[in-house]
Amino acid sequence: MPLFDSLRRMFVRRQEIRMPRRWPRIVMTDSSLLTLGERREPVKLVNLSGGGARVRSTFALPLHERVTLQLQLGAAHRQNLAAQVVYCRRDPSSMHFDGGLSFVGADREGIPEVLAFVDDEKRRRFGTKDNWGT
Repeated sequence: MPLFDSLRRMFVRRQEIRMPRRWPRIVMTDSSLLTLGERREPVKLVNLSGGGARVRSTFALPLHERVTLQLQLGAAHRQNLAAQVVYCRRDPSSMHFDGGLSFVGADREGIPEVLAFVDDEKRRRFGTKDNWGT
């Protein structure tokens, strides 16, 4: 019954329930380094938040693997963050893999710096509410 499924999808809209994001995030286009065991591999940072990051790579990330993500936060501040791979999917339209990282660690070292960077970048990119005239 593919014909009926197609018609139902065309006329019946599903209502999605979207939960608010736990962490503010920003879109990034920076290159970064990911350390997998003893190997250091280049990845492209797609977005960043205080809870984790999304990266694009030319290789598959091993699921549940502990990695270290090296971030460049500002001109002279480099931060190494422990993370765990929570998903990795091959992009069907390209040769790349999209991976999700969740920052881990008992004391979550480095997270305040990431949150401050995200907040500063949002302010720099979009301005403050005072500038919007509301």
